[in-house]
Amino acid sequence: MVDNDVYEPNNTEETAYLLTAGVPVEFQLGYSDIDYFIIETTKAGQDVQIDFSGFNYATEGSFYAFFDDVKIGTIKSNGTYYLHATNAGKHIIELYN
Repeated sequence: MVDNDVYEPNNTEETAYLLTAGVPVEFQLGYSDIDYFIIETTKAGQDVQIDFSGFNYATEGSFYAFFDDVKIGTIKSNGTYYLHATNAGKHIIELYN
């Protein structure tokens, strides 16, 4: 947990922060921190875009990202990721450093 992160506590799926489409979120991801976020899709087969930017890769290195327990990848630079939500409903995004 990071003290100056306004979305904490969000270190479990139960305390995950609900993201809103088109609304940017700035958060802190510290060493050994795990953050959970929720997105909701309205229909099966929706594609989701996630943009990562502003992470301090020089000091923190990289972080890991998962979407519904499937690894998106090791995030080593800012960029856009496209995800596919097979089912409608709530989906979990997990980030950890």
